[in-house]
Amino acid sequence: MLVIKNTSLVSLDHSLNSAMSTSHTSSVTNVMMIISFFASTIFVGLFSGAILLYFYRKKQKKEICSYLKTVFLGVLIGFIIKNIIQRARPENMLETDYSFPSLHATASILLYGWLSFYLWKQGRQRKAIALLLVPLLISLSRIYLGVHWFSDVVAGLFFGGAWLLMIRYWNNLRTLNNSLFL
Repeated sequence: MLVIKNTSLVSLDHSLNSAMSTSHTSSVTNVMMIISFFASTIFVGLFSGAILLYFYRKKQKKEICSYLKTVFLGVLIGFIIKNIIQRARPENMLETDYSFPSLHATASILLYGWLSFYLWKQGRQRKAIALLLVPLLISLSRIYLGVHWFSDVVAGLFFGGAWLLMIRYWNNLRTLNNSLFL
């Protein structure tokens, strides 16, 4: 509530929204809509199903549990926060539900952040680092499309990033504790 009631931040939100709305072109808008799709409910749901099926077939229960705790639980908590705060979106014709925090930003940092950690463990550091650019592009697309305020996106990235790191820390701590007692 402090974030959305802060007059300086609200002023910044409105300034950035106004600046973005004056620079729209149809080709950039189309690209931004495609980028935004990669954190949509449909995409995250289908992609998550594929990821979970992959780990199920590889009999990697630990990865399945980690993914569910990170992505699904994180998005669910973000959804609950969004419906408690009930901040209005900028005026747009694309979306009508609440704005704060951006679930696209939250879901993208959770999904692509989790995948980045996984790829890093597999020795694919370049791909892991490159994958972290996706949430930033998705967040920018949400502001450009006028469906979120800047502070919505920053809050979504912050919450998602904090949740991701907390679950990673908790999983690593459990692994360490289990190895100490073997």
